Amino acid sequence: MTAITDDKKRIIQEQLDRILSSSAFSGSERHRRFLRFVVEQALAGETDKLNEFVLGFEVFDKKDSFDPRIDSIVRVEARRLRERLKKYYHEEGRNDPLIITLRPRSFAPDFEEAGAQGEASKSRFLSRRTVFAALAVLVLGGAIAGGVALLRKRYARTEAPRPASVIVLPFQSLSPQSEQELLGDAVADSIITGLTGIPGLRVISRASGRQVKESGRSPYEYAAELNVDYIIEGTVRATGSKIVVSAKMTDTRTQSYVWAETRETGRDSFTGLERELTRAVASRIRVPMPVGSRLIRRAATPEAYGAFLQGQYYWYEWERGSVEKSIACFEKSIAGDPNYAPAWAWLAQSYQLLIMRSDGRDAAIIAKGRKAAMKALELDDQLGEAQAAVGTYEALDWNWRSAQQRFRRAIELNPDWAQGHLMYALMYLIPTGQPREALGEVLRAHELDPLTRTTRSILTEVQYFNREYPRVISESMELSKSAPRRGPGERAYLLSLSLSGQGRRALAEMSASEAKIPDQSPAIGVYGYLLAKHGDSGQARAILNRLLQQPAKSYASPLSLAMISLGLGDTDETFRQLQACVARRQPAVVLVAADPVFDPLRQDARYRELLRQMGLSR
Repeated sequence: MTAITDDKKRIIQEQLDRILSSSAFSGSERHRRFLRFVVEQALAGETDKLNEFVLGFEVFDKKDSFDPRIDSIVRVEARRLRERLKKYYHEEGRNDPLIITLRPRSFAPDFEEAGAQGEASKSRFLSRRTVFAALAVLVLGGAIAGGVALLRKRYARTEAPRPASVIVLPFQSLSPQSEQELLGDAVADSIITGLTGIPGLRVISRASGRQVKESGRSPYEYAAELNVDYIIEGTVRATGSKIVVSAKMTDTRTQSYVWAETRETGRDSFTGLERELTRAVASRIRVPMPVGSRLIRRAATPEAYGAFLQGQYYWYEWERGSVEKSIACFEKSIAGDPNYAPAWAWLAQSYQLLIMRSDGRDAAIIAKGRKAAMKALELDDQLGEAQAAVGTYEALDWNWRSAQQRFRRAIELNPDWAQGHLMYALMYLIPTGQPREALGEVLRAHELDPLTRTTRSILTEVQYFNREYPRVISESMELSKSAPRRGPGERAYLLSLSLSGQGRRALAEMSASEAKIPDQSPAIGVYGYLLAKHGDSGQARAILNRLLQQPAKSYASPLSLAMISLGLGDTDETFRQLQACVARRQPAVVLVAADPVFDPLRQDARYRELLRQMGLSR
């Protein structure tokens, strides 16, 4: 590959300007635009963009539905452009020093000095008997000397110290059948899976990609916010035994297409087509596909795989009833393919959410979750989600060493899976007294999955455990703009206000919803604590007495009782309730080891005994 010198680039640009200003081209803006684009792409070293799909978008302003197999405009106009160039060199350009032509069966230009081989060379070009040998068609970067300023800006490239980053949006399904609605998600899922783990590439999670697609905002806005270099999107159509996928990749810095094409395959060859698309994407980003790169693990039937994808959607939704919906979807997937390990692993994670919500009181749910995790591992011990699922239940059993090994193995197998980093942080690193390391894992998850509420809420929670109260408050307020705060994120926000000297503000915000807080909700403990510390301690004690006098069947979390007692300064009752949490193996009690609200207890021998019982002795 020969680099073009600055002098040569200047000569080529001057020849391009000469052609575009000629009478032969004055009557065709379309051919002027066509020739300018292909020459400037060649000078910029971007000949890989010169295919029918990209030219249709960039030169002829085609829409996303453009299919070059149906619409032949690029091929037709390329033939006409060759004829127009022939006419130009036969008339006005017969004495020009440089000849520009399009390669046969290609859209890339060639450049030849007319004097290099004399008039005979030019004659051969004009008679179309032979093609010219290219002096050079690629350069190693740099801007075009002269030319159109807008295109120079759009296609200039700079070296970046950070890894390349890509977001894959769900492909739009054009199939009318209801069973094909998730086919677009399946294509995106396959490309994401194939790209994960490639050195030098950051792949945004499928959950964030779905949020971008559903937001209605321009993907370029999100790309700027998330520092994403490339957007991959497209359409998929299933008709009979055939599947047609149209894919395109956009450089967000220039908002220009780097690559686009349409491929067709049979249903039985669909996986091979997805693998080809993934390799095409990797080559355009200029990152190597490693040997033995990860391939999507797909259920045996489209229905089972569709149910699995729908279950993931509900899992990330975080709406009332969504966990139960995700369980139903994963069970449907397993019914369609009992050997599909990912569905078992995600089912185990859904049960884990129910376990945390119920304070670990339902033994049947715990048994179901543990069984699902072990089944996933039995089916595929190389699946990161399976390793993490088992790690979750090891952590719930306070088997910390085993939990650490499982979580680390999960991240090793799938380093670009955001949820694996989150689980490792919250279920192992925080309880074992490593909040700074946990924050690093959550920040990594946030890079991979920056938009979902799950990731952002856990980020605020871990920031709280690191005593970064201003950051918690700022991030929580930003989150509340899109949806009300709740769960651990709400707790972290209110207690951050309290511990940073804004307790009255925290109480005022919570008092507005006090009537809506049921006694069995963890929020009742936070409310009672805030009342005791910053408001009416008598009202706080009344809440505590009401909870203590409830019958056993009317559950009130002992962790809530411990918090209210702590706010009231009743250390003995606080430890009595914390001991009850340990005795019941309440899942959230292990977080007391890092929770700053319990700092006043840390010098007490009873606190150290609690840690010892949980296997967390420091």
